[in-house]
Amino acid sequence: MSLLMSTNSRPSREEKGTRRQLPTALLSGLVIALALTPLSAQTTATRATARAARPANTPASGGPVHEPVRLSLVSSSDDVMDQLTQFPVTLLKGSVRTNTYLVEALPGTTGGVLDDLIDDLVQLPGMLVAEIDQRVFTHEIDSCIDDGMGGVTQVGAQQCTVAFVDGTPTPPEFFAQTALEQIDAANAQLIMTTYTPVVAVIDTGLDMSHSIFAGHLASAGWDFVAGRPRAWDLPNGLDDDGDDLIDEAYGHGTHIAGTVLAVAPEALILPVRVLDAEGNGSAYDVANGIFWAVANGADIINLSLSMSGVSNTVAGALQFAEANNVVVFTSAGNTGDDILFPGTYDPATINYVLPGLEGVALDGAEIVTVAAVDDMDIKAMFSAWGLEVDVSAPGVAVYSALPGDRYGWWSGTSMATAVASGVAALTVGIAGPFPASSPAQMVIDQSLPIDDINPMTAGGLGAGRTDALASAMAAAQGL
Repeated sequence: MSLLMSTNSRPSREEKGTRRQLPTALLSGLVIALALTPLSAQTTATRATARAARPANTPASGGPVHEPVRLSLVSSSDDVMDQLTQFPVTLLKGSVRTNTYLVEALPGTTGGVLDDLIDDLVQLPGMLVAEIDQRVFTHEIDSCIDDGMGGVTQVGAQQCTVAFVDGTPTPPEFFAQTALEQIDAANAQLIMTTYTPVVAVIDTGLDMSHSIFAGHLASAGWDFVAGRPRAWDLPNGLDDDGDDLIDEAYGHGTHIAGTVLAVAPEALILPVRVLDAEGNGSAYDVANGIFWAVANGADIINLSLSMSGVSNTVAGALQFAEANNVVVFTSAGNTGDDILFPGTYDPATINYVLPGLEGVALDGAEIVTVAAVDDMDIKAMFSAWGLEVDVSAPGVAVYSALPGDRYGWWSGTSMATAVASGVAALTVGIAGPFPASSPAQMVIDQSLPIDDINPMTAGGLGAGRTDALASAMAAAQGL
């Protein structure tokens, strides 16, 4: 049966494993040579221009296409492979379980021909979506400026969003860090749990050998970039995207997953790799990562990434997650201003519904967009904001795991999203999964209002800053 046709494919709760504690000697004995140095293999800063400003892979109508363009397709037909043989495209990837396909137009295709090609593909029987595959990226490598002396300068206090490794980590730096104190995580963690939540981290993968993840993996996950089992967070030593930096997003997924566990230490992590070591990926892979996470037992999905435009392919996967009562937390973006997709996801603007979901009420309430604040609950300089934001969370200098059993600080809306996912996991662990609880509602409703101290962005930071203790107490009281 096609995954799209099934909304009851999640494994039983007993199959998710039992609760386990974080190692007591989590950070003891670690000595690392690097201290306060960027995680990137190079010491020079990233280019000042944010990735969000780069043009999307959308050719001007009638103009030349200098690079092969990839198209993402979603269909309800079982004979798409046969249908595609009549078109000038090359099939790159395809999933008969999700009825999604990634094809590439022939090199040299002009914009006008491409427009006609997309129009023709949409007319195929059962074709729901035919669109340019959106580029996916993570922002947490873009906000440092070259200081002219071979180093980097932070954009304001603690506003640089590249990772900095801690040379001499200690347990208090992790367990008693400001971000956890700010949301009162320690007291929230004292409330008795009855269930082990599974949080899917859809990102660059995971360094599964890191001590923080011992006993805390739901499985080894899946790598959609390489198309194989085991979602390892690995560098390749190459400048894949031509920005003069090497593997600058290496460790992003590891840091995100560690942050989730810092807030919800009894959760299990389900790693899903959709971004390479440069932090780039494909909307097609993100969609299939969401489908896979839902089918493999995720209660919560952490989506700390953005796209250069709206992806209807990803929107369908978000529909599927919501229909299966899986909450998705996604980052607003590090533009400092406009929110990026999927942070702008609005089910009312999507003109199709996946087969099997036609009768399901989809209002997007389970897709939560997260902005970042600093340790004073002031909007982080880099954080996007706007009416689409549902909630805010600490996202400046968050301390968490990095590959090689290392630890360090990283800032960004990605980190804020991981904090919010962790709070949601706490509520699910206490109250149990849907319908016993609604983690999105608890995280949003129990947040601390911060508009008064953010007058310039009032109304654009959601309901407020996440409050772990208030959310946990609400879960315990069955609110």
